[in-house]
Amino acid sequence: MHKRYSYFFVIAVIYGVLSLGQEFIKQKTKYVSHQQDIELDGEIVIKGTLAQEALINLSQIVIAFVKECLERVNEYANGEKSDLSKADRTNFYMKKMKIKKEFDQCIYDIQKIIQRLEQLITALHAPDERMQEEKQ
Repeated sequence: MHKRYSYFFVIAVIYGVLSLGQEFIKQKTKYVSHQQDIELDGEIVIKGTLAQEALINLSQIVIAFVKECLERVNEYANGEKSDLSKADRTNFYMKKMKIKKEFDQCIYDIQKIIQRLEQLITALHAPDERMQEEKQ
């Protein structure tokens, strides 16, 4: 029985030493080279260009659909009647309602993306606390 307690004691001591040793090991700071920083800027330029292309494509889709809707509004305002049956018109209406809901979701998502990007960019340009301390 005495032997069992000594095993537990030895394990506890080893665990304690290892735990204390971890606290005293300095975390080595890894610094980024100027080239790595510039390479990241290049990658961001590429991603930004891809984002612009996606937004242009989205814009073209929205403009084409809005134009279609405006043409129907103008036709209605000019007294022209639709050739669609009640069932076809109802089906067409339901499909447009899905598109409107998707627009609502897209607008919400895009606004959230804008907020996140603005926060990240603002944080990037905010003065670093260490730089403030070094200047003082």
